[in-house]
Amino acid sequence: MVENYEPISWAEELIEPARAVDHPRLVALYVMASSCYMTGRVEAAVRYTEAGEMALDSGRGDVPYRAEGGLAVRT
Repeated sequence: MVENYEPISWAEELIEPARAVDHPRLVALYVMASSCYMTGRVEAAVRYTEAGEMALDSGRGDVPYRAEGGLAVRT
């Protein structure tokens, strides 16, 4: 695997605009952004995880099959 964390920052940049329009891929963005724990940003990852769980529970989005498991990654 290549250490390319650029997609994580792309997801982080898209969260606010996606939340503003209640985009159906909002939870998927939270899943990707929560991967920022790999760069040592644990607190941010926990915030993205909790926000993603709340959005998923409220039915405000969907993720590809089994991808919601990415929200369960906590350190």
